[in-house]
Amino acid sequence: LVLVGAGGTFDTIGSPDMHDTRPWSCEADDRTPYPDCMPADGMAHTIGMVAFGPDGALYAANGDGVVDFSGSMRAQTYESLAGKILRIDPATGNGYTNNPLFDGDVTSNRAKVFVYGMRNPFRFDFHPETGKLFVADVGNNKWEEITIAEPGDNLGWPCYEGPEQTGISPTCGGLYTGKEHRRPTYAYPHADGRGAAIGGAFYTGENFPARYRNAFFYGDFNASTIDVLTFADDGTPVSTPFATNAVAPVRMATGPDGALYVLFIADGTLRRIRYTGGGGDDGAPSVALAAPLPAGTPPIVTIDTPADGAAIAIGATVAMAGSAVEEDGTPVPDAQLRWEGLLRHKEHIHYDYLRATGPTAELVYEDHGDETWLEVCLIAEGSGGEGRACIELFPSADIPSETGAEATDTVGESAGAVAAAEPEVPAGSSENADDATPVDTSEASGIQQGIRREVWSNIGGDAIADLTSLAAYPSSPDMVEILTALEVSGPLADDYGERLSGYLVPPRSGIYTFWIAADDQGELWLSVDDAPERARLIATAPKWTGQRQWDKYPEQQSVPIRLNAGERYFVEVLHKEAGQKDNVAVAWEGPGLERQVIAERYLAPE
Repeated sequence: LVLVGAGGTFDTIGSPDMHDTRPWSCEADDRTPYPDCMPADGMAHTIGMVAFGPDGALYAANGDGVVDFSGSMRAQTYESLAGKILRIDPATGNGYTNNPLFDGDVTSNRAKVFVYGMRNPFRFDFHPETGKLFVADVGNNKWEEITIAEPGDNLGWPCYEGPEQTGISPTCGGLYTGKEHRRPTYAYPHADGRGAAIGGAFYTGENFPARYRNAFFYGDFNASTIDVLTFADDGTPVSTPFATNAVAPVRMATGPDGALYVLFIADGTLRRIRYTGGGGDDGAPSVALAAPLPAGTPPIVTIDTPADGAAIAIGATVAMAGSAVEEDGTPVPDAQLRWEGLLRHKEHIHYDYLRATGPTAELVYEDHGDETWLEVCLIAEGSGGEGRACIELFPSADIPSETGAEATDTVGESAGAVAAAEPEVPAGSSENADDATPVDTSEASGIQQGIRREVWSNIGGDAIADLTSLAAYPSSPDMVEILTALEVSGPLADDYGERLSGYLVPPRSGIYTFWIAADDQGELWLSVDDAPERARLIATAPKWTGQRQWDKYPEQQSVPIRLNAGERYFVEVLHKEAGQKDNVAVAWEGPGLERQVIAERYLAPE
């Protein structure tokens, strides 16, 4: 169930599984956000919590509605309801006149915004004495955040994650050059298995020792822990471990009996944590949550297909089949079998990816980016409890492009692609072509062909800056080769950066448009002539794309550029790869050329 707002009709929200390019969900063709429509362009980062505040208003936390960066800048847009905590009159559904962005119309989207600039504010709570809003925002690759937010605060996403700049969009420039945003009150890095902060609850009971009164309890979904956040006398936040083996906590609250109640999504249990004395010398409870023990021997479960560790092509339908027997060999009835699937996305785990009953099930293997895979389990309810068998499914490196075109073959162990076929020039001049004879840029012309590739290995991070900040860049690459097309397709390795550079020689004068696709990040630079120092950035792949996936982000396409036949234009591609599905490619479209990867015949390495 996804809450989409009164304006969230099928006409406005569209299909959450199909939005890879603009217009996003809840957005008109002219990119105007629809009123009262909660964007959801995927299965995650939607509404996480709805609760009444101490002022009687209804507060709703809504994420940016996407898994990767595409569309995430709407978290910075007042008129979009994505990446916001809303403050709404529960009697009317309108905003309040004293909301920080009120614009004179209580029915407008911005009149309902209380705090903005968040990725996935899954849970929040109000301080029992001050009424301040504490928000836990689940991070992306590096940081988790807990923030004391004031009305109108901008928490920075997607321009910031924790204390660090993401550099995701030129639109972020203002935040990087002095415009204020609210920094996290407490942020912790993805380490020791931690990677998904679950904002919890203030402890208001009297069962725990005094040090816990009005302390903020929060969980980490990935690490299966519960911690407690307090503040030193000087206001410095202090986070202390509280409970372990707390698998997949999603909600916390203080009960009327003074105990802390925690809801766990993994096994669907609500558990109570009470203080009974003892613990450490400081009076702190020592808590380890234990799972209930089964009363008998669980059934034996077998997954017949697919095989554990299978590589699945993106977009393929996966058929699954299995069975289970009791300890004595009696088959477990089909009605007592169920399938569950987890999406493991980098440090995060998304439950409820698959729910099905019976001995068979199907799912479509969708592209969720780098470092993702599925864990699928068949669970049988037998006389001795639950038995289960699980397998892991990984994305195949063979990822079809959005257009359905086959990926270009690679040449040997180098990553150069086979040169594209010679273009056919239609009769007459195309609209963007000058009336001139095409220049011969083939091998027979005597021009050395190809593009120079330089590689720097063992570089962490997934941003171009991780490459260009190296002491060895640009003078000391680890490997140099000449490619036969402006494309590198993997999988080759992880944690490397590369530069493709040389000269582009157009076959015909006219208007050209360029595209870049890359994983994890890529930049395309083109000079106005053969001088490298005059190159300018014309297109970027701000985050990962599939191989030859040209239209995932608007920044991937250049503006139309006039080029002259036979002239040499310096071209440079910068590419940073972190893990999985490494690829980078540049395509162009121009006089007599349909969109295609730039082939060897139009390139010169020097």
